[in-house]
Amino acid sequence: MGMRPAIVVVLVSVGLMTPVTGTFAQPRSAQGACNPNRPSDFPLNRWAGWNVDGRGQTIGGVYARIFNYVPYVDPVSQGDFVYTWTMLTVDHPLGADAPYVQVGWVQFANGERHTMEQWKKVGEPPLSRFVDPPQASNTYSYYDVLYNYRKGNFTFMVGGRDLHDDLPAWFTPTRAEVYAETLSLASQMPGGRDPGSRQDLLDSSYYMNGAWHSFMPGATINVNDIRGRDDSQYFGHTSPLSGGDLSIWDTACTR
Repeated sequence: MGMRPAIVVVLVSVGLMTPVTGTFAQPRSAQGACNPNRPSDFPLNRWAGWNVDGRGQTIGGVYARIFNYVPYVDPVSQGDFVYTWTMLTVDHPLGADAPYVQVGWVQFANGERHTMEQWKKVGEPPLSRFVDPPQASNTYSYYDVLYNYRKGNFTFMVGGRDLHDDLPAWFTPTRAEVYAETLSLASQMPGGRDPGSRQDLLDSSYYMNGAWHSFMPGATINVNDIRGRDDSQYFGHTSPLSGGDLSIWDTACTR
């Protein structure tokens, strides 16, 4: 796992829910983007991270302390990006058309970087909006998505700040996810093999039955593409048995 820096934590309370929306940690050593030197197959989604299913019970929020990594993004494929996020959705099989709402950092080619919110309704394409300035690179920030924090809405909190750009809730979430995502094998999944260079998804937590819970035990860890194929030949992960700390990396990169 990566080095644990000191964390400044802000607790925000509305009603019974008290999300952790902590802000910046002390920076970890700066990481250089790593070209994995793989051929492009854009656009083909791949993910590395984990999720918790509520098995029909409502999940009212998700947050994680995510390292704001700077990955390599293939400049050839127009529209390619690398994205790391927290998300609320519903229990669904891989590849199904499911609603979701998420927030995280996104990096495009040539250094373009944002905080990005994205959401999707069944039968419609996803929509996105940027929140700038983005969180500082090579630091840790909390990224939160909350349901009914303000009644009838999805709420986003990033780096200790309530973004106050709620979306009306159009579904009841039953799954929490924390993942990194690529759209091409030519782009780097965030993280390198060296323990101090990994993409940290720390303190991953979900809100259910009136309390916050760590992802483990109970979470499912995945490294796969949208077709369900195992991508462990490309990407690695730690294997926690308890708690909320997971780290991932691109096996082609050391840093």
